[in-house]
Amino acid sequence: AVAWLQTFVSHPVESLELVYMGVGPSALALAIETVALAKLSSSKTALLFSTEPLFAAAFGALFLGEHIGANVLVGGLLATTACLVRSLTLEDVKRALSGVGRPTEKEA
Repeated sequence: AVAWLQTFVSHPVESLELVYMGVGPSALALAIETVALAKLSSSKTALLFSTEPLFAAAFGALFLGEHIGANVLVGGLLATTACLVRSLTLEDVKRALSGVGRPTEKEA
């Protein structure tokens, strides 16, 4: 426990930068997220929160070269499907499926 404290004290500028990066942007992001989520319904909020790991995996793959395996894809698909099933009503599904298979005006 003393070793990290000695490192923290011996490098004050880097330590303050680390504290700032951990607290500043995190607190700002959480404050903005809280204000935005206050305006959403619970089902939309759940859907939004369920996409956070998906975006984390996508950005990790894009910027850090992380490998996205089949288990990550299946897990993301299951989480998103569960939230969509919970948030959609039967009328929403019927409305979405009502146009499936019908030719559009341009095709007719």
